[in-house]
Amino acid sequence: MKNNNNKKVPTYEGGRSRWYYLGKGVLTSFLVTIPVFIILSIVLTMGEFPEKYISPAVFATTITSIVCASFFATAGSYNSGWFNGSLVGFLYMAVILTIRCIIEKNVSLDRESFTLLLSGVLLGTIGGIAGINLSLKKILRRKKNI
Repeated sequence: MKNNNNKKVPTYEGGRSRWYYLGKGVLTSFLVTIPVFIILSIVLTMGEFPEKYISPAVFATTITSIVCASFFATAGSYNSGWFNGSLVGFLYMAVILTIRCIIEKNVSLDRESFTLLLSGVLLGTIGGIAGINLSLKKILRRKKNI
């Protein structure tokens, strides 16, 4: 059966590809993560930061990084926000796990690794859904004013 629909449907603002926005999202996540980790390390060495709060602080930073990154990665998209966001979360966690394997010199995919990947995908999905919904509202408002 032939498809007679020759109309080209734009999927991203500015004619950029999905990979551009995914790369931008992953880069954004590390631009959020690195400064926060530097500040956290300075506080740990200079101040008296209780050790029991290190893990929650790292987890909160990771959550914030993934949600922000997937939000910005899908803001230029007209569709597939959940998918793009989940890809950003997966790529972010894959890079983190790769860095961890290099530092620890131990390559193992265990339950913790899969949990991190899954949480990255789920958080990315949430950020992607929020990003596309808010960007679509902005686009609709712009069309209304024209």
